[in-house]
Amino acid sequence: MTTDPVTAARLREAHPAIFDAPWYRRYASFVLLGGLSIYLLISFFAMGLQHAARDFRQDNFRSATLDFYSYIEELNINYRRPEQTKFHRQWSAFDPDSQTITAVIHNKYDVIIKPDGELTFSLNDEVIARFGLDENGTFAALVTPATQGPDNQVSGHPFTYKPKFKGNGTDLLNAQIRFTNGSQLKITKGGVRIKNRRLGWEYFWFGEGHELTEMTGAEFWAFMRSNETREISKYVRNANGLRDTLRLDVAPWRYAWHSFLNNDDWKHKEVYDKALQSLAMAYCGLIIAAFLAAILAFPAAQNISNVFVSFLLKRFMDLIRAIDHLFWALIFIRGGFGQGMLSGISAFAVVETGTLGKLMAEAIENIDSKQPEGVQSTGASEMMVRRYGIIPQVLPVFVSQTLYFFESNVRSATVIGAVCGAGLGLQILNNATNGTDWEDIAYAALIIITMVMVIDSFTNWLRGRLIGIGRSR
Repeated sequence: MTTDPVTAARLREAHPAIFDAPWYRRYASFVLLGGLSIYLLISFFAMGLQHAARDFRQDNFRSATLDFYSYIEELNINYRRPEQTKFHRQWSAFDPDSQTITAVIHNKYDVIIKPDGELTFSLNDEVIARFGLDENGTFAALVTPATQGPDNQVSGHPFTYKPKFKGNGTDLLNAQIRFTNGSQLKITKGGVRIKNRRLGWEYFWFGEGHELTEMTGAEFWAFMRSNETREISKYVRNANGLRDTLRLDVAPWRYAWHSFLNNDDWKHKEVYDKALQSLAMAYCGLIIAAFLAAILAFPAAQNISNVFVSFLLKRFMDLIRAIDHLFWALIFIRGGFGQGMLSGISAFAVVETGTLGKLMAEAIENIDSKQPEGVQSTGASEMMVRRYGIIPQVLPVFVSQTLYFFESNVRSATVIGAVCGAGLGLQILNNATNGTDWEDIAYAALIIITMVMVIDSFTNWLRGRLIGIGRSR
């Protein structure tokens, strides 16, 4: 669509600010965009991000990511002492009749070890590799995998083949088949070591060697439906305040629950206690903050308070919320409370007092003035005007904001807990420092996600009930 010259001239004359704007206004957006691009480019090189790809350790990242949701089980077989082998019934077994050891890696690759030490590695009856003694009695690869590339990648499979020879370069010392996910098969003349990565968390339910761990699924459910009893130990305080051990015979379901909580490998009871500590820090800090913020919000609102008092209170709330929870926690730790939940609760209380107080004051400033004026026209006191003219308008907003900050504080409690030495934050920090217990970090993160989702669902329902969403009209 084109515009005739007469219309164009009329538009130019009617809107000179648009058509005859100075150059700096016409090109301001391009200048700002160019300046931002230059700033980002300088920041990119100043922070050394150009070396990030070079310094990135892909193998460590892959291993840590896999440890979040899987684990490795080892099977060590010594041909001289095969009776000491600890088999994993889910994927390895020993046949006493044929004296043959079988194992399955990733539920698809078969490993068969004969009594004479000959090992066959296959997929669907297709032999990929075979190791054993040749006709001269020398340990050798009887069937060598077909490899390609500098990493000896086995064609069509997710693993590499790494043989190691003796000094003469001909006699095989050992051979390794390494999977990309960390599983491994190492074959020597004297034995075999198998690392098999499996989905899930190792000994998550009842711990290594526990009676219930050794049961199959059918045996476990049969035990749970039975009338058998098991003895558990419970610690109680006697009349003198000393700890005594109480032994009880309990039903299968209680025995299973007790065994789950007292799992020595995962320490579920300790983890849940720390989760409740994080929840308590967020809740207690917010309750204190909501109470103080509601008190400060009314004198801080300009429409119902003195301008000077409102200015001072708002600047005070700016001051206390300008410092992050983390630094307030450090202040309280050094200031006398020490490490613990009290420092975390105090940090939440101070910061959220400033934040909630500001939001509540703004909610009061945005009320409809007709309602308090109507109450005031009846001759009501100032307190009654606030009670019936202001609070009914702002109370749903106050509650909604408080509930939102409760959900937010549950997430923040993880970081605060790491500093204060309480809650799940401490658990995550200890495991991250160890550098190997990534599955424990994933467990703690899953608990945090679950808590946030449950709290979010509850607060959404409660907000809806308070402000009338979903009610029948």
